[in-house]
Amino acid sequence: MRKPLMIIIYGLATFIPLCGQTLISDFEKNSSSFDVGKMIPIGDMEMKIVDNPSRTGINTSKKVLRMVRRTEGKEQWAGFSIPVHPEWKDATEPEKYRYVHIKYFRTDARSEMRFKLFRQTFDENTIEKSSENKPEKVGVWEDMVFDLKTGKGNYENLSVMPDFCGARPAGITVYIDDIVFSNEPEPEMIFSERKPTVEMSTVYSSAVCLNVQKFPDVKYYEVYADGKRWLRSDSSEILVEKLKPLTDYRFRIRAVDHRGQKSEFSDECLVKTLNIGSLAIPADYSYKNVTRRGVTLCWSPVYKAQAYEIYENGVYYASTNLSEFEIKGLNPYSYYTYQIKAINEKESSGLSSPLHIVTNETEEQRNERMKWWREARFGMFIHWGVYAALEGKGRNHKKIGAPIEWQPCSRNHSDNMYGEWIMEKYDIPLKEYQENAKKLTLPVFDPDEWIGLAQAAGMKYVILGAKHHDGFCLWNTRTTDWNIVKSTPYGKDMVAQLSCSAKKQNMKFGLYFSQALDWANGGSGRRWDPDMNVRTFDEYIDEVGIPQIHELLSDFGKLDILWWDMPIEMTPERAAKYYSAVSQHYNIQKGLIQNDRLVNNIYCDNRIKPAEQRGDHNTPEQNIPDVPPTGYVDGRDWETCMTLNETWGYKANDTLWKSPTEIIRKLADIVSKGGNFLINIGPAPDGSFPEESTQILKTVGKWMEINGESIYGTISNPFQKGLPYGRCTRKVTSNNKTTLYLHVFDWPSDGILLLPTHKEIRKAYLLADANREELLYTSCDAGQRLQVPLSAPDKINSVIVVELK
Repeated sequence: MRKPLMIIIYGLATFIPLCGQTLISDFEKNSSSFDVGKMIPIGDMEMKIVDNPSRTGINTSKKVLRMVRRTEGKEQWAGFSIPVHPEWKDATEPEKYRYVHIKYFRTDARSEMRFKLFRQTFDENTIEKSSENKPEKVGVWEDMVFDLKTGKGNYENLSVMPDFCGARPAGITVYIDDIVFSNEPEPEMIFSERKPTVEMSTVYSSAVCLNVQKFPDVKYYEVYADGKRWLRSDSSEILVEKLKPLTDYRFRIRAVDHRGQKSEFSDECLVKTLNIGSLAIPADYSYKNVTRRGVTLCWSPVYKAQAYEIYENGVYYASTNLSEFEIKGLNPYSYYTYQIKAINEKESSGLSSPLHIVTNETEEQRNERMKWWREARFGMFIHWGVYAALEGKGRNHKKIGAPIEWQPCSRNHSDNMYGEWIMEKYDIPLKEYQENAKKLTLPVFDPDEWIGLAQAAGMKYVILGAKHHDGFCLWNTRTTDWNIVKSTPYGKDMVAQLSCSAKKQNMKFGLYFSQALDWANGGSGRRWDPDMNVRTFDEYIDEVGIPQIHELLSDFGKLDILWWDMPIEMTPERAAKYYSAVSQHYNIQKGLIQNDRLVNNIYCDNRIKPAEQRGDHNTPEQNIPDVPPTGYVDGRDWETCMTLNETWGYKANDTLWKSPTEIIRKLADIVSKGGNFLINIGPAPDGSFPEESTQILKTVGKWMEINGESIYGTISNPFQKGLPYGRCTRKVTSNNKTTLYLHVFDWPSDGILLLPTHKEIRKAYLLADANREELLYTSCDAGQRLQVPLSAPDKINSVIVVELK
């Protein structure tokens, strides 16, 4: 239920932006953004906030809006209109949300509801809709969904008409609650009333693959064949085996949630297995050689197949008698699906599962997609998980009889030990490690404060570690109970809250994801505890990794960055599965930026890493690479990620903090060479930021308030030998005007600063000087001498602006 969750988490009554949705009003109390007093009645309706007439089912909130027809009349327009408030105006724009959900309680079976968005006058831009799902009940709360696909935007008024049905007697009463804009097409229902849909994807002589509609909070699915329970599956993609050839089966499936509640049974899915020897669906179906204009599909030959049919986006495309086929003539950076069918003169197989492809982009498309990232230059990395509860100390099981000890801390990384690796470094048994999740109550966690600190530091994007190598998920994943909602006393979805807060504060937001290492769920790498042997690595990718990517890319709205990590044993073939999974979400995630850690070159067997798996930017870690002063010759995008102290995850004994001077100068150094700077914080187990990190970043933020112009939207230094006294960033306008920003670390004691260029200067001044008083300069053989004050205006990094003609 939406509203109780909102009240518990936020304690607000109106205008609550949640992940992937915005609550306009829940009527718990009046507000300036949705003032009941400003509602304009339609059809002589009396409106009043009252007690919920039935606190059951999907709506257990206390207060709702009651509307009563006061007079008998023929007017079917019964409801209210209200001006669109600036606080939630963007929610009504069609590019943000596709659907409106309104909870609805009617007392008369004839009552139906309509929804309308319009400007001051009714015109072609007006959108008026009946609900996609028809009301079915009287005296019960239902969630009505309205599709706004045809909306034009820039609306000024909103209308809700909950008794839209022609001539009506006086006294007809309806109630509404929770007006929510979202991208969720399905109505909210209580679990026991849900009815899954089932489709047969592939059929064999002794098995069948069934796809079940995914429900939230499902623990497993029960499969019944001909009235008998056949199996239980944790996945919505179910393989039913041990069937008889040429036999009719009737399958019904129901879902079971984590509280043991059972959904309704699905309708019957009728399947007839194939005869032994019937054509099989092509197996090992994949792709190679994705380009801007095409892709090559490949699969294993099928016994007795004479040819294969290829289907593009569900439509027949071509036939071939080979086991691979080159598709040509595609559009750059576009989404396609492909399926294959085996055929001979007598029969054909079923269609393969769809393969999802996004073609490579043009240079212009890439530049447009990367534009915001290149302009941002400064971001926050956040590592938090169960490892924070250990605070950097534990029993090292590699040593017999070892006491609880602190992990070592050192500026020398070879002598240091990261807090988030403590489970592996100390060989802590899985179940022992998982007990630490019970300590996580997060009494002071505030998502707005986390995002707000990034804002205060002058950062433009935040990347949250959604899942690190211990496999613990910071969202309510359906793949495992080893997550923050089901395994901690806190019990709330951190990814949902932070992604929502980032959107609210106009902060770009991305997620870090450990796609290979997962010590709890059968990922790659070393296993030191028998309890870790739950599945093979390939099974992990299919059963855990890929489903989790689908969740992250579909459950939290538009993401800006997907940050892969630790591609242990990640071959191009395994990476191709992740690529196809990400491609499937192109319509929502178009523009997504990904780093270069999806696949490891070590596992490429001397092959060139496929272009679609290379990522958008390099990720040097804990160092600034040996980049020429003018940046990489090939112009590559790169991002140094670095810890604020010496650990990614929280360690109470790590006090080796980098100073504001270090951070600011490293930022200038990195940006001057064409890179981005991603600085990490490891919050404490209670959800707070260490005080030192807060103070450091706020000091950085004060510098950025004055000097941010010299960082944001700048490109690399133009001087081949750099500057001996600091660094240089620059901006070049569309009419080829150049502005240099000289970051002076070592201020000249004689007040003379050499600029190594003979290009004519239009103006030079201190960026910190609000009056922009011009600095004098003279020409010399080596360039031009700038006359600057004898003392530095900023001891950390003084910035001089030089505008060239």
